[in-house]
Amino acid sequence: MKNPTRQTRLLEPTNLQRAQWAKDALAVFTAETYGGDHPDTMHSGDLETAISDLICDLLHLARYHPRMDATAIHSHAREVFEQELAEEEPCDCGDRSWYGPYHDTQCPVSVALHPASPKPRINVIDWAHHRNGIGGAPFHVVLFDDTEDENTRKIGILFEKPHHCAVLDVTKLARGSIAFGVNSYRGDRFEESLRHALKFPE
Repeated sequence: MKNPTRQTRLLEPTNLQRAQWAKDALAVFTAETYGGDHPDTMHSGDLETAISDLICDLLHLARYHPRMDATAIHSHAREVFEQELAEEEPCDCGDRSWYGPYHDTQCPVSVALHPASPKPRINVIDWAHHRNGIGGAPFHVVLFDDTEDENTRKIGILFEKPHHCAVLDVTKLARGSIAFGVNSYRGDRFEESLRHALKFPE
């Protein structure tokens, strides 16, 4: 476990170094479980699944240890992750934990520091308008290929109100994967492209 006091800041690794260590470990894991694939050459969807699988298997390892609590380890790791993110960014949220896993897309300070990248190139396959019953807010469903992600097929849910857009990977949905961090994409990054393709009023 990490020492929360961190007496010597200069000796602390950066989050980029921590990510590199994790990738080295992941490379050993994928060599055994993904037919010799390496994280640097894997499709983004497979890479996300491999990361999730490795985390899950580490928790299984803890579960089978007689003196370890897998749930407590998972909770502690998440707390340390949030702490290291907070130390990396000059975030002045009154309570960072309020945003939870959605901090990077919800916290005004974080959004200002990390604005959405330029709108991606997409190829719309089909779209449909849904009335959403009698009292529900209507929305559009857009089936499209993300040409910047090896033409992966995605689905966008787009409401008429700005900043109300969700994007999911179709292949992952077919596998039953809907978890945050596994099948989740920045709707604010795709929204402009989707609205333009559907000819929403500017």
